[in-house]
Formats: sequence, C-alpha cells, structure tokens
Amino acid sequence: MRLIFVRHGEPDYVNDCLTENGILQAKATAERLKKEDIKAVYSSPNGRARETASFTMPLERQLLLCWIRALSDFACRGLSSLFF
Repeated sequence: MRLIFVRHGEPDYVNDCLTENGILQAKATAERLKKEDIKAVYSSPNGRARETASFTMPLERQLLLCWIRALSDFACRGLSSLFF
C-alpha cells in the first residue's frame, strides 16, 4: 500500500474554497495523479480540501475524515503528547 498526501490548493479562507490559482494547482495535481492507481481519496470536510480532491475523484466518492482537526492537534503538539 502506498499513501500519497496532498495539501489543498491556494485557499480563500474566508469562503472556505480555492482561489483561481488554487484551482489551477488542484487541476495540475490531479493531472499528475492520473498516473497513479488511486483507489480512495480521504479528505477533510473543509471546502478547500474537498474542492482540491474533487479534481482527482468526484465528491460523492471521497471519504471524509471528520476527525482531521483532532489529528492536526496531535501533529502540532508532537508525538510526545500521545505518551505523556
């Protein structure tokens, strides 16, 4: 199994979507990922993340990770927070 992590395109944080440049970035990423055998796309429920992923896989086939914010909290505190 291979995991590919993709960060969302340039965001418009106010409207939780992509800017025009972010859409171009997402399309370029999707074009690059066509060469991969992608079986699933896991996305944050945030609009900017879902919009980025939608160029690789239709929204109805994306699996939402509603716990992604909790995961990012762990990443900010570091792995030591899991053990102490």
